[in-house]
Amino acid sequence: MAQPVRARRAGAQSADAVASPRNPPRTRATKSIRRSRPPVEPREERRAWAEVEALVDADHRQIDALFQKAARASPKDASALGQAALHLAAALRRHFLIKRTRVYPPLYECLPDAALIIEAEIEMDLGEQVLLRLEGTPAHDETFQPMMNILGAWVERHFEQERSRLFPLARRVRAPFASQLPSIRECFSEAKAAAAQARSALAAATA
Repeated sequence: MAQPVRARRAGAQSADAVASPRNPPRTRATKSIRRSRPPVEPREERRAWAEVEALVDADHRQIDALFQKAARASPKDASALGQAALHLAAALRRHFLIKRTRVYPPLYECLPDAALIIEAEIEMDLGEQVLLRLEGTPAHDETFQPMMNILGAWVERHFEQERSRLFPLARRVRAPFASQLPSIRECFSEAKAAAAQARSALAAATA
């Protein structure tokens, strides 16, 4: 039985509406596009960087605390001084590694001028050289304590340069940290646990 003309026209109009550019047919490709993850909002990236900055700064404070523990060791106690140097070297190397692999690469992508990051990486290279020399020097050597003092002054300057120059610049850009935040948290969590163990060991050695 043939359909009335009005019904056929209504059916044709509804079909045209479904297939029109405004309402494309729901194909498998369309569904996958609609289900794809939306781009990260600038506000979310800013929140992610704020957390990364707080994690870096907290690690700075932990390393400062290790220096303070080391400063309490008697210059005549070679064993305690040697332990202090080993714990400090391990903490600083962990800190440098997290920055080189997790923190600095996203900033390279977004900062208009990478000079501050390059400067920070050169400073870390110089710090590594001091660490290597310190680790190869017996704690009873007359150059050991001066090297510890130089290392402490360098670390304090390096941290301050980051806080006052690099971090404010990083706040102005939308660096892609949101997707990497879980791995960065894990890295700093491991560093925090290791620093706590080091402080306990130093406290026992300098008691």
